[in-house]
Amino acid sequence: IQLQTECMFLRVNDTFSKMVGVSKEEAVNKKCYEVFEGSLCHTPSCPLRRIMNGEKYVEFDSVKKRRDGSLISCIVTAKPFKDSNGNLLGIIEHFRDITDRKIGENKLRESEERWKALYKHIPVPVYIWEKNENSFILTGYNDAAFSITNGKVKECLGKSADEFYRNRPDIIEDFRVCYDEKKIIRKEMDYYYATQDKVMHFIVGYAFAPPDLVFVYTQDITELKEIQSKLEKSLSEKEILLKEVHHRVKNNLQIISSLLNLQKSYIKDDTTLNFLNDSQNRIKTMALIYEKLYQSEDLVRIDFSEYVRSLVSHLIRSYGSADRIKLKVDVDDVQLNIDMAIPCGLIINELVSNSLKHAFPDGKGEIRVEMHRNNGELRLVVSDNGIGMSEKIYFQKIDTLGLQLVNTLANQLSGSIKLHREEGTEFEITFPVSNN
Repeated sequence: IQLQTECMFLRVNDTFSKMVGVSKEEAVNKKCYEVFEGSLCHTPSCPLRRIMNGEKYVEFDSVKKRRDGSLISCIVTAKPFKDSNGNLLGIIEHFRDITDRKIGENKLRESEERWKALYKHIPVPVYIWEKNENSFILTGYNDAAFSITNGKVKECLGKSADEFYRNRPDIIEDFRVCYDEKKIIRKEMDYYYATQDKVMHFIVGYAFAPPDLVFVYTQDITELKEIQSKLEKSLSEKEILLKEVHHRVKNNLQIISSLLNLQKSYIKDDTTLNFLNDSQNRIKTMALIYEKLYQSEDLVRIDFSEYVRSLVSHLIRSYGSADRIKLKVDVDDVQLNIDMAIPCGLIINELVSNSLKHAFPDGKGEIRVEMHRNNGELRLVVSDNGIGMSEKIYFQKIDTLGLQLVNTLANQLSGSIKLHREEGTEFEITFPVSNN
C-alpha cells in the first residue's frame, strides 16, 4: 500500500484488499487506522511517524484488526517515498500475513512449556547429557534428580560421564549404544549413592534426543527390592515349614502302620489280619502322597502318574503277586493337589486290592490302571481280566468297606461311577478337574 504523509491511503493492491476485507475504492483516502488498525496506532512507535521523523526503514511484527473484527498477525515494513529532490511524498508499507506461522509458533511454545513443566516436576529423576567429542557432558537435571542427590547434582554440571562413572564402564557403554544406535535402553541396576551412603536399586532408561542429547531417567526401586527380598525370605520359610509338615505327617502315618504291624503279630484270626492289612495299605496310600509332596519342588501338587506307578507296585508286592500278576499303567501327565490326590489314591488302592484278592483264583492275570483328561474331566479306569463280578452284586449298595469307600470318595470328587462286567471287571470313575 502507498500512503500520503497524512496517513491517508493513496493506493492499495488486490492482495491488501483481500487480506483486510475492504475494496480498494473503500480504502483510498481513508486513514490507515480506520481501515487496518494495529496495536501501535496512535503511539510514538507508529511506523509512519518513525518514517516521517527521518528513519529510512522500519520492520516489525504486528497484530492488526480486519474489517470483520478478526485479528491477523503480519510482518510490517515501511520505507519513505521521495521525489527527485529528496522531499517526502508518502510512505510505502508492505504487509505479510504470518498468522499461520504465529499459530504454529504458539502451539510449539505451549508444547515446549508443557514438556518443560513435565520434565521439571515429574517425580522421576531425569538427567540430560550432551555428546561432546568422545564423551558426554551433564548439562541439565530436574527437581527429582536434585532431591535424590541432596542437591549434589548441581556440582556435577559440566562433568563428563567418563569422569562421573569412571568405575562403571557398563554405564558408559550404555551411553554409547543409546547414542550410536538411536535407541531406548531400559535395564535394572544397582548403584552406590555416596550422598545416601548405601547401595540403591534402580530401573534406568536411556533415550536418544536429536541432535546430540541422551536423556537418562532413573526409577528408585530400592524399597520394592527390600519388600521383594522379605517376601522371598518369608516364602522360603513357609516352604521349609510346609515340607516339614508333609514330612511329619508321612512319618506319623508310618508310625501308625508300624503299630498295626506289631499288632498283627498277636492276631491269629485270618479275617482280622486281612482287615489290618487293608488298613495298612490305606495308610500307605496316604503316606505315599505326603512323601511325594515332601520330595517335590511343588509343595501343593504331585505328579499323579508317578504316584500311581509307585502305589500299584507297592500293592502288588504287599499281596505277594509280583511274579504272577501283570500290571499295566497308562496315566496322563497330571498334576493333582492334595484334596484330589488322596481320594483318587484311595479309590485306586481299594479297586486294585479288590482285584488282587478276588479276581484271580488261579493266581494269574492282568490289572490295568488308566487315567486320561477329557474336556475338563478326568476319567479313571481300573480293570482286570479275572473271573468278573457277579451280576447279583449291586456295587453301590454292597456292605463291604472297600467298595463303600469307593462310592463315598467318588461322591467327594463330585464324580460318577460305572461298572462294566463284559470281560472281567472294569470300574470307570469320571470327575471334574476345573478347580484343581
